[in-house]
Amino acid sequence: MSTTNRRYDIDWLRVIAIGLLLIYHIGIGFQPWGVFIGFIQSNKPLESLWIPMSMMNVWRIPLLFFVSGMGVCFAIRKRNWKQLLLERTKRIFLPFLFGIFFIVPIHILIWQKYYRQDIIYSPNPSHLWFLANIFIYVILLSPLFFYFKRNKNGKIVRWLNNLFRNPLGLLLIVVFFILEAVLVKPETYETYSMTLHGFLLGLLAFLFGFCFVISGKTFWQTILKWRWLFLSIAVILFLVRLIEFQLKAPNYLMAIESNMWIFTVFGFAYKYLNHPSKTLSYLSQGAYPIYIIHMIFLYLGSFLIFPLGIPTVLKFVLTVAFTGIGCFALYDLVIKRVSFLRPLFGLKKVSGNVHTAHKIKQMKKNKSFIMKKAIIIITILSIFNVSCTLESFSQYTYQPPENINDGFKVGTLAEVNIDAKLIEKAVNEILQSKNNEVHSMIIFKDGKLVLEKYFEGHKWNWDGTNHHGDLVIWDRTMLHNIHSATKSITSACIGIAIDHGFIENVHQSIFDYLPEHQHLKIKGKNKITIEHLLTMTSGLEWREWSAPYSSSENPAVGVWFQNKDPITYILEKQLLVEPGTSFNYATGNMIVLGEIIKNATKMNIDEFSQKYLFKHLGIDSLNWPLKFKNGVDGNNLEIRPKEMAKIGATFLDKGVWNGKRIVSEQWVEKSADDFPGNHRINIPGEASGRMGYSYPWWTKTYSQSGMKIHMFTALRFGGQHIMVLPEVNTVVVFTGGNYLTKRPPFKILEKYIIPAII
Repeated sequence: MSTTNRRYDIDWLRVIAIGLLLIYHIGIGFQPWGVFIGFIQSNKPLESLWIPMSMMNVWRIPLLFFVSGMGVCFAIRKRNWKQLLLERTKRIFLPFLFGIFFIVPIHILIWQKYYRQDIIYSPNPSHLWFLANIFIYVILLSPLFFYFKRNKNGKIVRWLNNLFRNPLGLLLIVVFFILEAVLVKPETYETYSMTLHGFLLGLLAFLFGFCFVISGKTFWQTILKWRWLFLSIAVILFLVRLIEFQLKAPNYLMAIESNMWIFTVFGFAYKYLNHPSKTLSYLSQGAYPIYIIHMIFLYLGSFLIFPLGIPTVLKFVLTVAFTGIGCFALYDLVIKRVSFLRPLFGLKKVSGNVHTAHKIKQMKKNKSFIMKKAIIIITILSIFNVSCTLESFSQYTYQPPENINDGFKVGTLAEVNIDAKLIEKAVNEILQSKNNEVHSMIIFKDGKLVLEKYFEGHKWNWDGTNHHGDLVIWDRTMLHNIHSATKSITSACIGIAIDHGFIENVHQSIFDYLPEHQHLKIKGKNKITIEHLLTMTSGLEWREWSAPYSSSENPAVGVWFQNKDPITYILEKQLLVEPGTSFNYATGNMIVLGEIIKNATKMNIDEFSQKYLFKHLGIDSLNWPLKFKNGVDGNNLEIRPKEMAKIGATFLDKGVWNGKRIVSEQWVEKSADDFPGNHRINIPGEASGRMGYSYPWWTKTYSQSGMKIHMFTALRFGGQHIMVLPEVNTVVVFTGGNYLTKRPPFKILEKYIIPAII
């Protein structure tokens, strides 16, 4: 086949490749890891999608680069290098630049709105990264391509022609992809976006795509003849990857499988798709514009559809329909018809007389068809949204807490001079948002419990989507996992142990209480004190904020899955800086403190805390699951929100609960004030701004109406808070399930609660 003939199968493959990208992107929203790579994620996954998605994952992007290289081979037939560069600049680079400044921000804004993130945007390629890659490939490889053009009957082209006559010759091409995978060693083979692996793999595919076309008929005849063989190899390799390797095969096998699928696709497309079609003409022109805009409609559809109380399969179908119809409607009704927009989406400008009467008539039919479909989808979504809103939302009116004789005096907001209207607004904002996952809000002021409100939300499940378990309506009887807010309770236990003489002071070396771990008292670690553990300044290597809590790469999770005892695992870590000089958040510190309490008091921390803390607060229903023999894993105390308020009230009253001293006033003061150097800390996942850190409570000062209000709070994963505000004699408690999104409590405190108080 001559390189001068139009190849409709290649046009079809470009359309198909981009269509697969769209479907794949929609599927990501139904996977339990979607939010980690910036997609809006359904609360309930469709994990059955992952097998076909995994099958496509190794070849969908490389196919696009092969096809793009083939397209350049056809493009240089009647162009010199300047004309090619100008044409590709208009068709690829201009849409890329336009996209990162005017298209990408829209879907990122939708994502931030859905997950209640701060609205911020820094220009980035997002899904348009491959356009930049293609443009760079054109620049890098143009000299070689035009050399081939000038020497189309030369030795290299003849060698390629002979090489591609045999399927073994194609396997030689595969060797280059194997070498790339082996040498680059990508952590995940299927991660192409803005990675060295993705760039080099794309470069190879782009180059060989060009070579397949420039070589003439032989490549196409070979893949046509052997397409069933390539398909068989591809299927076998995929089954091996699925069954033997649970989809995590060695990179070299994935490189082979990728190319086998691609050769298969080329063979069958050449056989069945190499003919003209009106549909192809329309789709081929619209492929890039639709891809550029599809994330807007995907995210908008996800925003509207995912909160609906409908089956997950129906959510997927509606999201596909919404995305597809929205994209085609915008393309056909606006982008295609507005002259100045066409170049911004890679389309050529057209003259005013370009349309014949037949084309105008056909366009009107298309417009009518698309509009009807769009109206149907919008109507369906509107009905679902209205029905869900009417069913789930009613305006909240303040009601004072019920007095159940649990140690709290009960009052009203008015009695303690809190503006009830602002508190009602705060509660209604929580009720109106389906993504808040605030489970409880409690306010204690001037010695009285004045607000106790519970909400619908998910229980904690480490293995669940978004770490969510069952959906429940929370109430005062239910225990809630407070995660790393537990650290503040562990700290209180250290203070109480000092008060009772079990521990001398916080300036002692930790090894004074670690008799079984004296062999680790080396390389400066003997300088680590109890205070250093409390203030997260031990100096030990611990990269807890560098990996998600769903990954064993996070040491706070990895410590559970290793064979050493946890104290050895932690204290074997390298001492990176002088103890006491640098903040580094480390759950491992709390685990060591649990061991210190056990050795100093001869009690595990659950037993010690019950005897010396919880019993005196009237707390008899809680659960502190013990992962290790030392009785603490640094997190995961399960307690009722009202009982969290008792702890806050004790610290508000400088260590006293209902007239009884629980912990020393000096310990409360240490807990309320920053440790030297622990300032201006950004907490991942928190919309709190910069904070300080103490013993170990987080600290922040608010300025409102000319008044400075200092706060110290137990807090962490999911939105668990015991906020103590001494200047206004108030404690605010939140529990929540915002494990993968920014938590709203700080904004609620600053926007509603503090203004309501002052």
